[in-house]
Amino acid sequence: EAWLALWGGTHKPLATWGKTIVESSGQIASFALDMSIPKVIGLHLLFRPSAMLAALAQDTAARLGVELEQLDFVTEVVRKAHGKVEIGARDGQFFFGASLEGAAWDLTANSLCDAPGATVDLFPMPVLAIRATMRSKIDRSNAYACPVYRTSNRSREAYCATLHLATRVPQRRWTLRGVALILD
Repeated sequence: EAWLALWGGTHKPLATWGKTIVESSGQIASFALDMSIPKVIGLHLLFRPSAMLAALAQDTAARLGVELEQLDFVTEVVRKAHGKVEIGARDGQFFFGASLEGAAWDLTANSLCDAPGATVDLFPMPVLAIRATMRSKIDRSNAYACPVYRTSNRSREAYCATLHLATRVPQRRWTLRGVALILD
């Protein structure tokens, strides 16, 4: 019960969930030992991913001297696996560990696409570069407002944020399919 209160629910089998807890502890230990922000962070390994994203926005607001409400997130997909990122993001942060439910990611077109077959429940995403920027400077015309959840149950408690992903088709298509990023 104590772990569930801290970590939240999951649909993973016990062994997989335990492995995630160990990986999460390792990530926290590396933060503490290095005393610096790593190049790439496992978003799925954070106890409260929404807190990390909020800190990212707060840091940007302080740096730009603007109100937090004037900012929104810009998300770009990096065509690298998390182990292949050599330097940290110039602005924002690199994250790994998210999976798409209801769609897939086309690396060639660098946008959302149909999932390859009915057997794929979750499509692992490449590294995401997430940064906060002035809302007035963001063009959302070719982006899908993708909700991010800690678990696939999509409860209010599991909701983390909304990130905008590139799309070449109308956003409505992905909305009707219930496309979301899952961190479990």
